[in-house]
Amino acid sequence: MPISFSGLGLQSTSNGPQQGRPFFNTTPNGEAVKVLVWENCVLFLSTKGVFVGTQHYTSSVLSHCFRLRPGQDLKKELMYYCQMHHLHAACVLSSVGSLTKAHIRLSGGKDVVEFQGPFEIVSLTGTLGTEGVHLHISLSNFEGRVIGGHLMEGSEIYTTAEIVLLENQELYFNREMDEGTGYKELIIRNR
Repeated sequence: MPISFSGLGLQSTSNGPQQGRPFFNTTPNGEAVKVLVWENCVLFLSTKGVFVGTQHYTSSVLSHCFRLRPGQDLKKELMYYCQMHHLHAACVLSSVGSLTKAHIRLSGGKDVVEFQGPFEIVSLTGTLGTEGVHLHISLSNFEGRVIGGHLMEGSEIYTTAEIVLLENQELYFNREMDEGTGYKELIIRNR
């Protein structure tokens, strides 16, 4: 899988990256950098320290535009849409609408908190696929106060939710347990 170092300004002095085999580069100022590629990570070793980067992926995209109706569960409907349309790697491009109530897991929290609305959806962002979703939402109440966190099931549409998803057609999103975070985290693969 090709790895781009263009944003880092590295000049290759060897044949380039191979899984698990180090190779050497130089920075624009001539500093030697040892590079090790493993799984989705790129490890840069220099006299100034260690930098961990990730491989980047590119894909053509296809937009999916739809509207959810009053009473529907926002998260469940997004997951259902991904299943029905075989979206293996998507992201939320835009979302406008409102909720009667919101179920949110707050930052650093373990429990789901229910908030009674109505609320305007200020933002909805995240990654979606047939293997799981990771969605964050921000909502404002009638006073303009904003709450936000992880969108959970049980968040009910009030009047509408106008959704635009972008499907990455050559990628596959999966979620695997990360020992470091204790959560299932995003793994990106080419199809």
